[in-house]
Amino acid sequence: MMTSAAHAGVWTEDPLAPLADPQSQETGYGLLYTDACVPGANWCMALGVDYTRGITNQLNLEEIYSDGMWTRVPGPPGFARTNPSAESCSSTSYCMAVSAYSGTVAIWNGASWNLASASREIALQAVSCHGTTCVATGTRGRTDIPSAELWRNGVGHRIAPPIAGLDPGSIYCGTSSRCIAVGDYDCPEQGRCPSPHPFAEMWNGRTWSVMNGATSSGNAVDQISCLSLSWCLGVEGHRTGRWDGRRWTALRQRAPAGLGSGLISCATETSCETVGSVPNPTNLHETVLTAGHWDGQNWTAEPVPDNGVMDAQLRAVSCASTVLCTAVGFSGSDIQTPLAESWQG
Repeated sequence: MMTSAAHAGVWTEDPLAPLADPQSQETGYGLLYTDACVPGANWCMALGVDYTRGITNQLNLEEIYSDGMWTRVPGPPGFARTNPSAESCSSTSYCMAVSAYSGTVAIWNGASWNLASASREIALQAVSCHGTTCVATGTRGRTDIPSAELWRNGVGHRIAPPIAGLDPGSIYCGTSSRCIAVGDYDCPEQGRCPSPHPFAEMWNGRTWSVMNGATSSGNAVDQISCLSLSWCLGVEGHRTGRWDGRRWTALRQRAPAGLGSGLISCATETSCETVGSVPNPTNLHETVLTAGHWDGQNWTAEPVPDNGVMDAQLRAVSCASTVLCTAVGFSGSDIQTPLAESWQG
């Protein structure tokens, strides 16, 4: 069930410093791809790319949210031409960012970024940190073989990969040796696709195993937000699923931010935000923003301001508490500019 009743939380578009070419002073353009808030702190970090000087001379873009405003700071090295795909922050002094284009990994120490590895034949698509231990998942090689890496204190090594065919969309690590990964199942180019097929796995520090209830297509989700290893809420399109520590189950309630672009972040079991984009009903070649709030029982649709731009996308959302969430992406079709929104509960 999805309600349209008013909720105390409100999304607002946040001002960002404009991008501009330092030589010509012409207005620049760029995108924000990832967003990570530190639970319990009024602090979030967003990463992206500045295309002002052209596609072949793009720059890193980083914004830090603190005390109610975004501040631009130097971005992680090595990401200018690879684009960040995911980031995770366990504190304001420890974050990891990964790239799906080159396997680049960078570590934030609270003051600056350090490049940990780069230019590898691997596509890291998801990462989750617990303290200074992080697990990243993705694919490697031209045949997209599932791959996973364990990083401790900035040093990484390959670990047992998720089950063949699972393309992780997001991951949560509740301890330094226990993680949950969900995603889409990529069927082989030749041969029949297994049915039912898994969508969620748990890592026990050594191997991955399919989670209970994770082989039903009716339960499938590809984005999750977890508060512990015994509670997660996930979405895929309009579908909502929940992990209770024993089994994945599909919920009757339908999320509003659908069509495969739904993203989710939870501060508590009764306070989650999902964001996404849907086709503009008056122009199907453009998209408009959509969001919803989960109160533990139902989803409530929420308006998201877009400043009159009828082609915008939110690429990431993260909640620091029950009163603060942020979401980032871009607006515009011909000239895209970074977009940041904040939700005040």
